[in-house]
Amino acid sequence: MDNDKVIQELKNKTADDAAVFHMMGKISSCTSTRDVVDEVNNLFVRVFGAHNFTFWNETAKPMPVELRELISKNDSFMFFKNENRFCIKIVWDNKLYGILDVSEFLFPEYIERYLSLALEISRFLGLVFQNLEQNKAIVKSREEANAKSRYFAHMNHEIRTPLNGFMGFLMLMDSTSLDQEQQEYMVYMKQTTKYMLNIINNVLDIAKIEAGEMKLSNRVFNLKEEIETALAPLYSLARQKNINLQLTIEGNLPQQVEGDPDRLGQIILNLGGNAVKFTQEGQVLVTVQCPETTAKHHVLRLVVEDTGPGMTQESLDKLFLPFYQTDDGATPQSKGTGLGMTITKELVELMDGKIQLESTLGEGTRIEVNVQLSKNTKRNE
Repeated sequence: MDNDKVIQELKNKTADDAAVFHMMGKISSCTSTRDVVDEVNNLFVRVFGAHNFTFWNETAKPMPVELRELISKNDSFMFFKNENRFCIKIVWDNKLYGILDVSEFLFPEYIERYLSLALEISRFLGLVFQNLEQNKAIVKSREEANAKSRYFAHMNHEIRTPLNGFMGFLMLMDSTSLDQEQQEYMVYMKQTTKYMLNIINNVLDIAKIEAGEMKLSNRVFNLKEEIETALAPLYSLARQKNINLQLTIEGNLPQQVEGDPDRLGQIILNLGGNAVKFTQEGQVLVTVQCPETTAKHHVLRLVVEDTGPGMTQESLDKLFLPFYQTDDGATPQSKGTGLGMTITKELVELMDGKIQLESTLGEGTRIEVNVQLSKNTKRNE
């Protein structure tokens, strides 16, 4: 081979490489399989001078017999030199995305060099197709989550409307003259209705979390009053079980703060409610303090300790999973949605906080929550 021919081939190869590099950049920006196939077709037609290009996959086209044989083999390509043709698998992470079938080259004498370039391109295409598949799965997942969120929001309204009406009539009945037996029935009906509302709220909240739509409000509120209000429903349950529920609020607690009092109350009620529910004898201690104050925030620390059955390490590891319910085998009150702790953890993190658990089987559980609440900037504390 003379020097001029060698130099010309090097120039051609350099031009081919530059063209391939440019086309690969366009391919990487494609948003659909069809767009990728069109760009690859342009690459082989314009750069390699191929007159015939086909992308085969199981869904798009019925595959020729010889290509089915290629799929069953470990070979990455088939080279038909006499036919001026080669076929290459597009594979990434052991998944076959299709086969490139290229033939009728304008310059068949360069087909082996084209095959070498095409093999490099095929590895890149495998990654492109995997990314498209993953992006499609992400979009589908988001659409499903949004649809589910809208559905739950709609169902929440449909269920709440008659339930709120029912609660209104219960309140009216409670204001009338009732004998002792009727009063007992009234207590049970109120508790059942509140329990149903709690389930509805939990299901709606978990839908918001999955859709990434859980948000906090921000307003000024009296911290001590909100803490006491949140725990109030638990005292009657504790008395029924003959256990001691004790709240200790330390003196360094700020009087007024800015934040979401409803969600803070939900955290307190969830943690305190679980402690009372699982404790069969002994006590539940709730301690609230403010261990740290910065220029803009107060750190609120909530500690809930109980003398319940405790949990194994396996239960602790799964505690924040949606729908997970601990089962100590002896606590009939443990029925519920299994969403309370998942929602609590999400709310704590939204408040720039952390939740820590310690538990000893047979002795009890200690949960510590630290969250940030903004200082009251609207008036002096």
